[in-house]
Amino acid sequence: ADRRPTFTSLYSTIMNVGAFILPLVGVQLADLIGIPTMFLIAAGLRLLGGLAFTLWPVRAEEPAPAQP
Repeated sequence: ADRRPTFTSLYSTIMNVGAFILPLVGVQLADLIGIPTMFLIAAGLRLLGGLAFTLWPVRAEEPAPAQP
């Protein structure tokens, strides 16, 4: 728990780099293979992601009961 700020900032950095770069990549791919194909690829990736969460659910740890 003492490294939580480090992991939070690392997560934010990775997400923001992706939010900046991936739209540029998406435009180039759409120009290369076409928008309908890009929509099909995106739909397939979303289905795979949903299937992954169904097959391997993320389980949160139960918090310890508070001590009086």
